Amino acid sequence: MLLCTSSWYPPIVLLKDSICQSKRHCKYDVTVVVVIDVIGRYFFNSPLTGTAEIARNSIVGIAFFMLPWATVENRHIRTTIIVDSMPDKWKRIQNIATYILGLFVFIEIINSGWTPTIKSWILLEYEGEGALRVPTYPIRTIILLGSILTSWHLFYKLIKSFQTKSK
Repeated sequence: MLLCTSSWYPPIVLLKDSICQSKRHCKYDVTVVVVIDVIGRYFFNSPLTGTAEIARNSIVGIAFFMLPWATVENRHIRTTIIVDSMPDKWKRIQNIATYILGLFVFIEIINSGWTPTIKSWILLEYEGEGALRVPTYPIRTIILLGSILTSWHLFYKLIKSFQTKSK
C-alpha cells in the first residue's frame, strides 16, 4: 500500500526526533529555573519572579512534545500482565481499538484547539501579571503540533496493524 511506504514516514520521524531534542532542552531549562527559584526562596528570601507561570506552561509543552515519541516507541501506559496473557489475535484487536480511540481523542484535541490557537496568535496571548508575562500562544501551538504528530503516528500504526497478518 502506497500510504505506508518509507517515503512519507521517515520525514515525520525526523520531525519527531527534533521535537524530542527540544523537549530535552525544555526539561533542563525548567529544572534550572525551579532550582534557582528554590535557592532564592531558601537562602535569600527572594523567589524568582514568574517561576510558577513558566513551569505551568512548560510542563504542558513538554508533555505534548513527548506524546509523538511515546506513540512511536510504544511507551504509553499499558497493563502488560493482561496484554501478555492474550492470544495474538486479541492483542491485534486491542491494538486496533487503542489506535482508533487514540485517533479520536487527538483529532478532537486538534479540532477543539485549532480556533483558540489561531486567536491566541492574533492576540499574542500572555499569562501572568506584573513583572513577568509568559506567552501562551507557543504552548497552544505545541499542543496542536504534538496532537497532529501523535495522530499521524496512530494512523500509521492503525494501517500497519491491518496490513500485518495475525498468527
